[in-house]
Amino acid sequence: MTRQIAPLRRPTKASAYTPSMPIALDQARRALAASERVDIGDHAALIRQAIALDERLRQLLAALAADGGSQS
Repeated sequence: MTRQIAPLRRPTKASAYTPSMPIALDQARRALAASERVDIGDHAALIRQAIALDERLRQLLAALAADGGSQS
């Protein structure tokens, strides 16, 4: 029996905004710090934090690519 998995979210078109590397790093660090305060028993909070981390990772990768740190 195979269970269908629904993605957390389906990314839409990439945002036109790409933060600078220092801003992206700061925001990623803040998101990670916020993760430490999320209650493991609060499903909605876990989902919100997972989405926030996803957004910050995407911004960090975009900033890295814009900074010339990635070939893809």
